[in-house]
Amino acid sequence: MHAVCGYPVKTTWLKAIKAGNYVGWPLLTVKNVTKYYPETTETPKGHLNQTRKNVRSTKPKPFKTANTSQLEGKKVQDVHTQVYEVRETVFTDQTGQFPTQSRSGNKYIMVMVDIDSSGILVEPLKSRKDAELHRAYTSLMTRLNRAGIFPKKHVLDNEISQARKDYVRDQYKMTVELVPPGCHRRNAAEVAIRNFKAHFLSILAGTADDFPLQLWDKLLPQAEITVNLLRQSNATPNISAYAHMNGPFDYNKMPLAPLGCNVQVHEKADKRGTWAFHSVDGWYVQTSPEHYRTHKCYIKSTKSERLSDTVQFQHKRITNPTVSPKDKLMNAIAACQQALNNATNDKSNNEINMLQAILNKAKEQVTGERVLPEDKQSLPRVQNNKESLQPQNEDRRTTRSMTASLTPEVVASPPTISQSPPRVQRTPQPKVLKKRRKRIRVPLPESAPAANTRSKVREKKRILEQKRELLRKTPEPKPQRASTLHQPTRNLRRAVRKLQKVENQVHKALAVMDKKYEDIPKERRKDVTYGQFVCTVRPEKKEQNRTRFVVGGNKINYPGEVATPTAEMLVAKLLFNSVVSTPGAKFMTMDLSNFYLMTPLKRPEYIRMKMSDIPEEIILEYKLRDKVSKEGSIYIMAIRGMYGLPQSGLLANELLEKRLNKNGYYQSKYIPGLWKHEWRPIQFTLVVDDFGVKYVGEEHAQHLKKALEKDYTVTTEWDGRRYIGITLDWDYERRRVHLSMPGYVSKALKQFQHERPKVKQDAPYPSARIIYGAKKQYATEKSKAPLLNAKEKKFIQK
Repeated sequence: MHAVCGYPVKTTWLKAIKAGNYVGWPLLTVKNVTKYYPETTETPKGHLNQTRKNVRSTKPKPFKTANTSQLEGKKVQDVHTQVYEVRETVFTDQTGQFPTQSRSGNKYIMVMVDIDSSGILVEPLKSRKDAELHRAYTSLMTRLNRAGIFPKKHVLDNEISQARKDYVRDQYKMTVELVPPGCHRRNAAEVAIRNFKAHFLSILAGTADDFPLQLWDKLLPQAEITVNLLRQSNATPNISAYAHMNGPFDYNKMPLAPLGCNVQVHEKADKRGTWAFHSVDGWYVQTSPEHYRTHKCYIKSTKSERLSDTVQFQHKRITNPTVSPKDKLMNAIAACQQALNNATNDKSNNEINMLQAILNKAKEQVTGERVLPEDKQSLPRVQNNKESLQPQNEDRRTTRSMTASLTPEVVASPPTISQSPPRVQRTPQPKVLKKRRKRIRVPLPESAPAANTRSKVREKKRILEQKRELLRKTPEPKPQRASTLHQPTRNLRRAVRKLQKVENQVHKALAVMDKKYEDIPKERRKDVTYGQFVCTVRPEKKEQNRTRFVVGGNKINYPGEVATPTAEMLVAKLLFNSVVSTPGAKFMTMDLSNFYLMTPLKRPEYIRMKMSDIPEEIILEYKLRDKVSKEGSIYIMAIRGMYGLPQSGLLANELLEKRLNKNGYYQSKYIPGLWKHEWRPIQFTLVVDDFGVKYVGEEHAQHLKKALEKDYTVTTEWDGRRYIGITLDWDYERRRVHLSMPGYVSKALKQFQHERPKVKQDAPYPSARIIYGAKKQYATEKSKAPLLNAKEKKFIQK
């Protein structure tokens, strides 16, 4: 990346990164640049200057006493503002003659500086004649006008012809101003020429050894991009000069590579022979701003430029990181320290203590910090490895799932060695004993890998044979009248047959207990709840007719937290606004199927159901008649998340967060339900199992989809038409979105049984009648209607 950006100076590069000019560039952060900044010879070849005067001066400075008589107190919470007046001014000048004439005949470079954006624009020149200067000037002004910049004043060097003055005044209607004779420092283009020449010389020093210098003018477009990414705008200091003129730079859409490096350009199948090579040799000259991920290369054999989307860069000489001797020494010290910790804890072992002293002395030499002897250190009772296990992000929200994964394992202390110091050659290696964790056996579903062993397969065959034998011996039930059947059971079974079967849910989340109510732990008997089948119609889902087994959560006393962080409606609307405000951004939705049913519970839950409420196919599948109690009920133990459990939402959310953290996604620390990626331009809001995704580039949305598909069944809607009950009509060309909820009012009127009044009424209650002509208007009398009961209050609250 250092070569791609044009070999900038470390301080300038870090300042641009802190300002946010390189957002979206992979692994280009302040931490990585500070740690791995390469010491190259290309940077000083272009940026090395004479040491300034009065740096670390040895002259004594006179001591000045401050006048404290007028100080009123320390100022706190001050707000400093700066007003910038738009100047609408440009400066231009030409460089000296380049040492080598390009193959296109160019010898000079015209440099233009826009003061408001602080942008530098360059254009090669063949000569200094007026016609060539007018051509280059027209090209630069056209690029400025396309960026929405229309200057009104132009400052030129004193040595300029009258034809150029008239051309600027007549063609672009600008005021012309000349700098004083011999005062070049008044021309801002002179400073821009100096900065651009230093940047361009570093790029030329980093080209390949066989790169022809006659192609220097082909490197100017990308050199202009990289130098403007390092400069801040004067009118808007929080963005770069490139972003002021052209918008944010998207590295994923227009990737850059080291200029002048050797490349292998792919030869298309229809352009090469049967036994021809698949690539040709060339040099990389620039990226193509008019294409998507396309590079412009100069082919050695044909001596011409070619555009290609498949290029292999050969720049290992400048991209391979080197390991310093200090890094090697620190790595060796860490390995020795780990070996010592695993070897023994006996202080009487002289050889180990001597080696420990050597390590401490080496650490003092490398780090410069004094290391105390082991007997003088206060050792913590438990070693804290949280910082080494997982890097913390300031924007991430710390949850219980994250802290649980950072808890260090407890290892039994190793046995001690005898007091007599043995020889080093014959010292037996002590074994570190680890505590065995008791494994809790949980009934596995048939799709689990552990359920397909040989013994389990033989057991399944035996059960199937018994089931077939039982079905052959069982007589068919006689048909009964409709009046003799239990009415709720008949309707329920009819809905179950007509809608989706619930056998898959019971198979995934439940395990029928072999024991009865007396075998349930006493402290859990008060938590035994009920279950019921709920049938709903969801026209917006793929499975429109739904049947769900829901647990009664009102009777469960869960000791932990149950609140699930979800995005509010306001956060979702702000995300919609961000989509239409970000150039190139789009919106799509994702939905996770069986989101609650995939999460293991921290403790089992117990459910009681009547046999009359269970479909016949489930009774036969699980042999429930053998497990029914005296009162005609069975007891079920839930080991995974289910609909209705108060802790299902939080456990499912924590498991999802743990899985997404491995792929670089994290939840905002301050806004629940808002998720981001560490470097990808993607954001999404999460409401239960519904994802509203904002992305810039489809490949980033595909990355999120693949990360979720590892553990869940994902349903996607790329048009983003519906999210959390809101219908969205996206107009990406005009950057607008229309929100609506079709049918919401009619459904609400039908739900609350509201009859449409015959006379138009603009308020929920009739207002007091106005008596015209009266001097006083009296308030209406208090209503004598009876108070509402609990059912009517709940209806009003809806």
